Amino acid sequence: MMPKKTIFLMLCALLLALTACNLDSAPGDVKAEGDASAGATLEVDPDKVDDSEATPEIAAESQGVAVADANPDTSNLQSTPEPPAPLNTAVPPTATIIPTETTTPTTAPTATLDPTISAMLVRPIDTTLLVWTADGAAPGLNQTANPGQAAFVDSEGIKSGMDLPAPTSTVLACGGPQAAVSADGRYYAFYSGTDIGALYLMIDEQPPSRVTDNLSLLTCLGGGTFQFSGDSSRFAYIAYDADATRGEFARGVLRVHASADPAEVETFDNVAAFDMQFGQLAYATFFTNDRNEVDEVAVTVWDGTAGRELATINPDPDSVDCRFTSASLDFAPSGDLG
Repeated sequence: MMPKKTIFLMLCALLLALTACNLDSAPGDVKAEGDASAGATLEVDPDKVDDSEATPEIAAESQGVAVADANPDTSNLQSTPEPPAPLNTAVPPTATIIPTETTTPTTAPTATLDPTISAMLVRPIDTTLLVWTADGAAPGLNQTANPGQAAFVDSEGIKSGMDLPAPTSTVLACGGPQAAVSADGRYYAFYSGTDIGALYLMIDEQPPSRVTDNLSLLTCLGGGTFQFSGDSSRFAYIAYDADATRGEFARGVLRVHASADPAEVETFDNVAAFDMQFGQLAYATFFTNDRNEVDEVAVTVWDGTAGRELATINPDPDSVDCRFTSASLDFAPSGDLG
C-alpha cells in the first residue's frame, strides 16, 4: 500500500495541473519521468515545497501544455484596437461601349502651294499671293488631268482663280523667283504644263493672261533664259527648239514682248544666250556647219530699234573638232558687254 505522504503529494500535483497555476520554482524542483498520459510518477523534493504557498501562482506543465493563469492581472493590459475596415477593392463595373454605325468622313481636297509661287508677293505693298492650288499631297503630285487653279490668296482665303489647262504637273515662277518679277513689281510670269506648257503673265492683281503655248519647260528653269528689262517695260525669253534637250547645244527663238500688252515686239532666231539691261538687248547667235556643229557665234546688241553686230567668233582653225556648245552674255555695271 502506497504511503499517505506519497498519495497526498500526487493529489497536490494533479490539483496544481487542473487549477493552471504557475509554480515559481527553480529548475529541477519538479521533474516528470515517463509518459504522463500513462500514469507517470512525479517525484518532488519535499524540502523545497512550501505547502502554504503552493496554490496562488504556480505554472504547471502537464503533457507539455502551458496553461494560462486562472486569475490574470489585467491592470497593465492595453486594449488591442479593432482592425480597420477593409478597403473597398471591388472592381468598378466596366462601361459597355455600344458600337454604332461609322461613316467615312468626306475629306476636302488638299490645297497645295507651289513654294516658288506662294512665297511671291503680287505687289510689294500688298499681301495677296498668287498660288497654285490643286487636289494633291504636294506640288506635282496632283493628277495631270485635274491641275487645279492659279489663284489669288490673302488672309481671308482664295479670292479668285484661273483654271489651269490639262495636262499640268508643274507650275513654277518662270526663270526663278526673282527673275519672274519685274523691277517695279507690277509684272509676274509663271509656267504651267509638263515638259511642254504655257507661259502666263500677271499684271498687278489682274487675272493671268496666256502669253504663248508649246513652250519648253527648259525656258523657265533659270540661267537667264527669261528676263525682264531693267525698266520693266519688256520681257524676253528663248523658246527652245524641240530637240534642245537632246543635242550637245541648246538654241531657239528669242522672243521679246511688251510687258503692258503683252504683245510680241521682236524675234531673233538661233539664239543660245542673251542679256537685257540698260535699255539694250545683247544676244549670241549659234551657226552650224554641215555636221550640225556650232562653228560660228555672232554677238549682237539690239537697242529696241535696230541691231548692231559686235563680234563674230570662230574656233581655232588649227584645232581638230573644236566647236561651241554653250554661251553666256552679261552686261557689266558700267553698261559694257562682258
